[in-house]
Amino acid sequence: MRGSVRPAALCFLAAMLAACSASAPDGSRAPALILPGLAAQQASLHRLRVVGGDNQTLVTLEKDRGLWRVRERVDWPADPLLVNDVITTLAQVHGSEAKTDDPALYARIGVEPVALPASRSTELQLEGDGGKFAVLIGRLRLNPRGSYLRVSADKQSWFGDRVLDVPRDPSEWLDHGLVDLPLARVAAVDIAPADSPAFRLVRADDRFRVDDVAPVAAKGSRQADALAGVLNQLRFEDVARDVDAPVPERELKFLGIDGLAISMQCWRREGRIWVRMNASVDEARAAAWFAQTARSGGDADIAGLHARVQAMQARWSGYVFRLPALEASVLMQGRGQLLADAP
Repeated sequence: MRGSVRPAALCFLAAMLAACSASAPDGSRAPALILPGLAAQQASLHRLRVVGGDNQTLVTLEKDRGLWRVRERVDWPADPLLVNDVITTLAQVHGSEAKTDDPALYARIGVEPVALPASRSTELQLEGDGGKFAVLIGRLRLNPRGSYLRVSADKQSWFGDRVLDVPRDPSEWLDHGLVDLPLARVAAVDIAPADSPAFRLVRADDRFRVDDVAPVAAKGSRQADALAGVLNQLRFEDVARDVDAPVPERELKFLGIDGLAISMQCWRREGRIWVRMNASVDEARAAAWFAQTARSGGDADIAGLHARVQAMQARWSGYVFRLPALEASVLMQGRGQLLADAP
């Protein structure tokens, strides 16, 4: 029939389209996954190692009851989002350009063997129930963005179509979340320096002020607000076992409006502030809060508060934490500093 396309012609066109989709304009095959078997094994992975020059193990992550932990940082939990991002990106990266297969040229793109003492490459090793994977991650390229890669057992190197950012510092793999107590949930802060009298910050007119000064003379200050709110999404920089800790320079106790009490013991080590964390329940304050909540028709879940405290204690027990410099400076302010900017 005139103007129609015969079935044989349709088959030919379909074949041509399939061939075009599987091949690049220069006749080469479409980009293939660097590690085609990794995606299927992702859920069964239980060990991740980052190895540098001279076969030095830089980072070791092991999965324990579903939770990744950083061995070089006293088994503190790893950031699950970072671990998932690294593994998923590696499972999805394609070799978009074939690069050198000459070992003499590997160093130019940073994919030389990590067995070499001077190697600048990063080898990422993954181990799961279905086998092992190892890939060398080289330099980053900006245009187009991606990373140079080489499967450790292969000679061929590639330019990958995704950026693989694999930290070489164990502390960068940590789940850095320490505690989250918003300023609006804080009722008071007790501060007990080792070398001066203790004092308290209290809320007044929606600001915090030093409690032992007449209200007229001690209006709320920015520094007092900053200290009372320092536990809002507080993150730490590094973690260590709680052994041989020195005598604290000060102790702070943050009292929540619902009876949650969080204590921090602080001291200096090599010029940085480290803290020990403890959580408890102020039973009288909690009882009053939840009784009022029940009368208002709210959810009076005092059992939930105790469960939260137990979870905090289980997470913090046996560890001490190094704080970022800014948050540490806020915590270590003296009474005079907290009064300095009162209007």
